[in-house]
Amino acid sequence: MEYKVSSGRYGNLTEEQEQILKDLILKVKKEGLFCEERHDIHYFLRFLRARNFDLEKTYLMFSNCEKWRKVNKIDELYETFTFPELGEVEKIYPKYYHNVDLQGRPIYVEQFSNFNIKKLFEHTSEDRLLNYFIIDYEIGLRRRFPSCSNAAGHHVETGLTIMDLKDVSLLQFSKCFNFLKKTSKIASDYYPECMGNLFVINAPKAFAMCWKLIKGILDPVTAEKIQILDKKYEKVLLKYASPEALPKIYGGKCNCAKGCSHSNVGPWNDPEFDKKETYEITIDEFLKKFETTETTSDIDSEFTLSEFNKLEMNKNPISSDNTIANPLPSPPQSPSSPITN
Repeated sequence: MEYKVSSGRYGNLTEEQEQILKDLILKVKKEGLFCEERHDIHYFLRFLRARNFDLEKTYLMFSNCEKWRKVNKIDELYETFTFPELGEVEKIYPKYYHNVDLQGRPIYVEQFSNFNIKKLFEHTSEDRLLNYFIIDYEIGLRRRFPSCSNAAGHHVETGLTIMDLKDVSLLQFSKCFNFLKKTSKIASDYYPECMGNLFVINAPKAFAMCWKLIKGILDPVTAEKIQILDKKYEKVLLKYASPEALPKIYGGKCNCAKGCSHSNVGPWNDPEFDKKETYEITIDEFLKKFETTETTSDIDSEFTLSEFNKLEMNKNPISSDNTIANPLPSPPQSPSSPITN
């Protein structure tokens, strides 16, 4: 599967989209919301795509996200959160990462055959599970996606998810609807445009009713990325992932010694790739493209690049520790889960 830069991503932007991107960056910097460690070109573009490059709507979404991060101390949570109940949670709700697909995106698997919401919350709380969900997004953006990007040789910011409903209890599945609504809001509002493809496999016929409920809480763009498949799914999956990358139980050839669900194999655990991504262009390099043809912005007719450069010296940017730590925990929850976009 040949990699192509999709519309609305860096390398495939119209002149108008580049101008809007520039205006958004300047507005964020002017308002003191810029975080050098987190805010790269691709980060801004994810928010812009989520709001169809509407500058005012995108800035509102972006600023609300930064406020949410500050109130909930997300950077501190990333550094300090632990989840010792993971072993018990996995017995009820197994989920894991396993290698990458043909586009270099992480493959993530969720299995619902033993899912029981009541038993799940005997071992953890909803708040802790939501924090676990948030932390996995942070791991994805800070480490997993950069590692995959380094291995693939191009930017990776989405994943491929396999949601296995074999032997699922639809009654139990339906009971997690309220939790799905909460995670869906977090994903849509604060981690937009992180979902690539999601394949729901082994879906029972009765799942159609549940799907209508789930689809109702999803952004239409997200819903378009989800395919509902029955038991004949292998050929579809193999169009997106090589046999060597897929676990044997899903039509692939991989049969890890300790079991694919516990191997956590992927670029994120390879020292060669587990480091910061080198971007095509930095924020400063992108802004310099406009310096020779400096024009006033619709969002502030008096605020230009030259004036921004003068003000920047007196500002203290928002900081975020992005130090590479130990190998990723296995298995975290996916940024490409069915509730993301």
